[in-house]
Amino acid sequence: MANKTFDLDDYISQRKETDSEFAQNFDTGYEEFKIGMMIKEMRLES
Repeated sequence: MANKTFDLDDYISQRKETDSEFAQNFDTGYEEFKIGMMIKEMRLES
């Protein structure tokens, strides 16, 4: 088995090309995730 470096950005790009449902929902879901993480950080800092 070859030792390949896993690149998340490459995986996401390839997955978007092959899976239309993933491509359709990924960006929205990721933005919602980032907003949730920012809210969590703000709560922890206060």
